[in-house]
Amino acid sequence: MLWNVEYYIYFLLQDYKTPLEDSNPPILSSNKVETLFHRVPEILHYHTLFRIALSEAISNWDRDEAIGDVFVATFSKVIF
Repeated sequence: MLWNVEYYIYFLLQDYKTPLEDSNPPILSSNKVETLFHRVPEILHYHTLFRIALSEAISNWDRDEAIGDVFVATFSKVIF
């Protein structure tokens, strides 16, 4: 399920952002494209890190494990 979200974020970048950036003549100004896709690459990056950390936690799951611990460990250092 988590990889589906990654796929759709990647799809959003490749099938929408890149063509908008490469269009000639421009469909939207570069400022508008940046506004529309602001931080989407970072979201993809951190989502990938979370998926990897969660997969590792699941493979070593015990009764004291909590998804929240993985979430906090992944995102506690992220400053938007």
